[in-house]
Amino acid sequence: MVGTRDIAPLLTAAAAARAKVVLVGDPRQLPEITAGGLLGHLESRRRAITLIENHRQTDPTERAALAELRAGDVDEAVALLRERGVIVHGPNSETVRDGMVGDWWTHRQHGSDALMLARRNADVDDLNRRARRLVADAGELSGDPIEIVGRPFQIGDQIVCLRNDYRSDVRNGTTATITNINHQQRSVTIDTDHGVRQLDSAYLAAGLIRHGYAVTVHKAQGRTADHGLLLGTDDVTRESSYVGLSRGRESNRLYVVSTDCDDDLEHHARADDRDDPRRIVLDALHATSGKQLATDLTPGHDNGADIGW
Repeated sequence: MVGTRDIAPLLTAAAAARAKVVLVGDPRQLPEITAGGLLGHLESRRRAITLIENHRQTDPTERAALAELRAGDVDEAVALLRERGVIVHGPNSETVRDGMVGDWWTHRQHGSDALMLARRNADVDDLNRRARRLVADAGELSGDPIEIVGRPFQIGDQIVCLRNDYRSDVRNGTTATITNINHQQRSVTIDTDHGVRQLDSAYLAAGLIRHGYAVTVHKAQGRTADHGLLLGTDDVTRESSYVGLSRGRESNRLYVVSTDCDDDLEHHARADDRDDPRRIVLDALHATSGKQLATDLTPGHDNGADIGW
């Protein structure tokens, strides 16, 4: 996911020092935010060592569907997902989102690690509010809440960190559970997979934590759970759906929301597609957000036979 402007100085310095740089990633997953395409360039010219066996998903149909989705055969992937029964839809957004959170809660009650995902931050916030109500009603939260950028947090809340902080030893995407809140110092103690950490008032004042019952697809890349639940909206792409539908070992489900013109939660609706709202999301899966090197787009160029590194 490193852009070419960031990686170019590193490669130049490595070449001058006669050092070797190994790029690791997957050009079929979420692309670079800035200009990019180097890893895809190398893969397309068979200059990459590729891992081809899926060790995460246990269901063979899901493995096959993900392989088709990654290869770009979206229609075959959707057909397999439908065959498996993992595409869930309902008459409106409220029904679908409540059903998604209900499924997440059922997995959690059975002791499974379940993760809800969405493309937009607004959708993540909405899913987190719904999930947190269930957690609170079950008595899993305690103590006086601390409010951070308009969001209440209590002991027992699951959170995700939004920025690297080397003093606190947390990274962008670190997930944790709040175990103590110091209201006087406005700091919190969290339990992460790598031990107990302290988040100070400056980190909290900057609004760098959110509830972590649901996360964006970008925050989820690289994570593994027992069950993955992806909210389908009209801005999903082939890459984001591939990431979102491959987080779960045991199951992955796509929740397709209605995009009726009077559905306030789905403000990206296109009026001409109201007759079949599911089609909007499934059509969006054909769109790719992958990046290409500028040299690959230059007419008459040798397409990177010698990119100088």
